[in-house]
Amino acid sequence: KHGPWAILHDFCYFTRCRSRSESDRIYLEGMAASGVSLAKRRTIWAALRIGGWWAWRNNAKRRQAGESAFYTGSLPTPGEPMPDGWAEI
Repeated sequence: KHGPWAILHDFCYFTRCRSRSESDRIYLEGMAASGVSLAKRRTIWAALRIGGWWAWRNNAKRRQAGESAFYTGSLPTPGEPMPDGWAEI
């Protein structure tokens, strides 16, 4: 339910197109609009506020190193092995 909001949140964290607190609020409001339970929203929100500083800081370093927020490689087709570094879902 909240996958698209997580992607938007992570994009905002990487690009800093919004402040960290605004990015977290967008995610929280998106989860509510998508019907995510209050308990799950509160848990995710708390985790973001407690640990999100690390990603916020690390993403700044990655941007300075020239990394992109966009995946530019090819995606595996069904039945094809996952590329190195990818997790099976």
